[in-house]
Amino acid sequence: MSLRYVREMSFQLLYQFEFQSDHIEAQSAAFLDLAQAGELAMQQLYDIKWDVAEQEESVRIAQAVNAKKQELDAVYEPHLIGWKISRLPKIDKVILRLAVYELLYRREVPVSVVLNEAVELIKSYSDLKSKAYVNAVLGNVVKAHIKEIAQLRAIPEAEITDTLSYKYAENEEA
Repeated sequence: MSLRYVREMSFQLLYQFEFQSDHIEAQSAAFLDLAQAGELAMQQLYDIKWDVAEQEESVRIAQAVNAKKQELDAVYEPHLIGWKISRLPKIDKVILRLAVYELLYRREVPVSVVLNEAVELIKSYSDLKSKAYVNAVLGNVVKAHIKEIAQLRAIPEAEITDTLSYKYAENEEA
C-alpha cells in the first residue's frame, strides 16, 4: 500500500469537504466510485493503479480527520503566530489537520514521514511561502505533544528529536 497516495487522496477529499461540508457519506461514496473507475485526476495524471483497500483507507482517513477537525484545529491553533485559523488558506488548513491527525492518531506513521509529507503536499498544492510556516507550526505541535506522540509510537522522545525533519522544523521557527 502506498501511504503517499493514500495521504494525497485523503487530502483531496478533505479539501472537497471544506467546500461541501454536508453529505460526507455521499461525497465519500462518489469519490470511491470515481477511484474504482480510475477517473480521479491524480490517477489519470500519474497513471496510478491503487487497490480498493487503498481507496477505502483514503476515505477512512479523510472522514476521521473531518470528524475531528475542531479538535485538530485546537491542537495547532496556539502555534499560529500572527495568523488565525479563519485567515489560513484552506489548503494549508487541510494539510495541518491531516498532519496533526497523523501525529496524534496514526502510530504506524513515523513523525519524520508526517513532517516530510506535509511539506510535499504544500509544495504540490500550496504557495511555497507556506512551506516554512506549516513546517514550523508542525514542529511546534510535535514539541508541545512530544510525550503523547512518542507514547503512541512506543518510542523514546529522543528518537523523534534526533531526526533531521524535527531539527529542520525546529529551525524554521526563526
